[in-house]
Amino acid sequence: MLFSILNGLSVTFFSGADEALIYESLKKDNKQHKMDEAMGKIQSAGFIAMMFAVLLGSLLARDLQQEQFQLLILLSMMCYFIELMLLFFIQDPPGKMTISDTSLQNVLEGVKVIKKEPQLLVMFLNVTLVFIPTVAVFQKFDQPLLISSGLPVYFIGPIYAGGALLAFFSSRSIGMLNKKFSYSVLMYASGFLSALGLLLAALFQDQLWVILFVVLFLRWIGAIRYPIYSQLSNNIIPSHIRATTISLLSILDSVFDMVIFLLLIVFAIDGIQGILFGACFIAFIGSALPIQKQSKREKVGTSPINR
Repeated sequence: MLFSILNGLSVTFFSGADEALIYESLKKDNKQHKMDEAMGKIQSAGFIAMMFAVLLGSLLARDLQQEQFQLLILLSMMCYFIELMLLFFIQDPPGKMTISDTSLQNVLEGVKVIKKEPQLLVMFLNVTLVFIPTVAVFQKFDQPLLISSGLPVYFIGPIYAGGALLAFFSSRSIGMLNKKFSYSVLMYASGFLSALGLLLAALFQDQLWVILFVVLFLRWIGAIRYPIYSQLSNNIIPSHIRATTISLLSILDSVFDMVIFLLLIVFAIDGIQGILFGACFIAFIGSALPIQKQSKREKVGTSPINR
């Protein structure tokens, strides 16, 4: 519980600051229209780390002994320490503007941005109502589903590694996909396909090959959505309150986490299958929310707020 609290605080402080740093750095070179590619590449680095971590973890904890898990926890602590050291090498973009307003004023202005740009909130809902069922919910049950359908425990690590590899290629292909399809098409397609994956898992939860396909498929398709959302949302948000506005949306994401988890209690009466049906329903609603139409590779001008 202590780790979860501290990790939650860490996510809170990072939320918005990292995206704002990346977008503003791209703006200095007039490359903000490539935010989706940048986020895809950064996201792909995490999948490479995950691929090695789950393979090493499944090897070191193959006997499921307490001392083996203690070793994994120790290695995790070392990785967090390395991450902390790397943070000292991060620099703000040159010529960063000075913020004279107070924190409260920035928060209030961030709220005004969200109110004046309803499309920003709708895009956020489209992303979060798909992300929560397919990641926050499904990935809590994919291991029980894999094991109950006949997969040996020691194969879970390689399966996760395969999913991370697919997600890596998916993240790195954002630019290529955007040359062929518009942002809205990619968001709608990835959202509805994610909901379909949850439906298949609910209907065929005892079929190993179906569950394997769904686990790998959701890892692959899910990696497409956030870089695109990051591009579209940051095109709208003004620079001086970018981090604050993204953080406010992150707070809304946490609220929706609680609401959806409580809602799924109703579906949990029918066990994991009921939860998956409920998650599918929520993901379908999220996928149907309208996405701002935009050309495949359009350099976005100033938004109404910027003007």
